[in-house]
Amino acid sequence: MQLLLTYLLLPPLLLLGYLFNALPYLSLKPISRLAASAHKDVATIKLLGRLVFYPLHWAAVAGLNAFGQLHLHARSTGWPSAPLLSAVVALVFGIVGGLVALRYGELSRESWRALRVRLTQARYRAVLAELRAERAELHDAIEQLARGVELPGELAADGRVGMKQRAL
Repeated sequence: MQLLLTYLLLPPLLLLGYLFNALPYLSLKPISRLAASAHKDVATIKLLGRLVFYPLHWAAVAGLNAFGQLHLHARSTGWPSAPLLSAVVALVFGIVGGLVALRYGELSRESWRALRVRLTQARYRAVLAELRAERAELHDAIEQLARGVELPGELAADGRVGMKQRAL
């Protein structure tokens, strides 16, 4: 059921949601930047603009849909006359499509972040394994070098090297 919902029902609804809500979304970005006197005011202007522009846009699209449906009914005898139903369906698709598109965007960003984290963790484990192997090789090489070197003095119990006493 989830597969059917995700791959058959969701993509058309997402596309309708993106198309339906693109105009108010894209128009509010430059309007908020121009209208804001300070950078901190941009988010407030966007919020207030969205409270006004989105419902107006939805109502305009629903009205245009109803007008188009009446126009189709006048031109074609087989087309039913249901402008109110057409407007309500357009309004519902616009609102629900926008909400689904918004949630889908959040989920896709979270999924990409989780994927990046997993790839980084896998890469980290591989690099850590390589570094451990290289460290072991270096340790063994240093031990090999140290075996053949004589100290210039005598090794004390605490690990210090003292100078050898020369006989005169």
